Formats: sequence, C-alpha cells, structure tokens
Amino acid sequence: EFQTGTGTGDQVVAPYLRKIGVNRLDALVLTHPHEDHCGGAAYLVDNFPVDLAVVSPAGGGGVPALIDQPAGGVANGTKKTGEEVPPAYTALLKKMSAGGVRVQAAGAGDILRL
Repeated sequence: EFQTGTGTGDQVVAPYLRKIGVNRLDALVLTHPHEDHCGGAAYLVDNFPVDLAVVSPAGGGGVPALIDQPAGGVANGTKKTGEEVPPAYTALLKKMSAGGVRVQAAGAGDILRL
C-alpha cells in the first residue's frame, strides 16, 4: 500500500519529474489542505520553480485571508464546514505567495485555461 503525505514530494514525485526531464512546474494543483493530498507540495515548491498554484478555496475568508493571517494565527482559517485549515497548508500558501508563485483558488465548476 502506498501512502501519500510528507515525504512524497522528495521520495516519489521529484525523482520522477527529474527522471523525465521536468525542471519547472507550469501548475501545481492542490485539491484540498489535507496532508495526504498536499504533504509533498512544500518540497516541490522548494525545489522546482512553480508558475501557478491552483488551490482549494479553503478558509472562511478564502486564500488571501489565509496568506495574510499572522504567523500561528487561525483568523479566517476554518472551512465553511468548521474544519480547521492545517497550519502547514497556510504556511505553504504563504511560502508560495512570498516566493512569487501565483496562487489561485478554484472550486467546483471552475474552468482553468492553461
């Protein structure tokens, strides 16, 4: 059984991308902020230039509120369901934004033209 999450980026995804000659990511799509779906993304962001990150519109205030919240804070850091957004996800969004990655929220029914 294969488990995703922390370590997936450096142990599985990055080696594969390098093997097939990928040295930058046009888009990094994160479906939702759970560790099993985006745990390896931080490694990819640290090791590959990323042009666009398409992320879940998690958080009551949306992606901008998550990026702008104070370190360690949870202001607007809950989904509409009341589920807390993991601090690692908020940190990843901040890292991408500060690093010049264009961060765009997308949800059900949205169409992305790349």
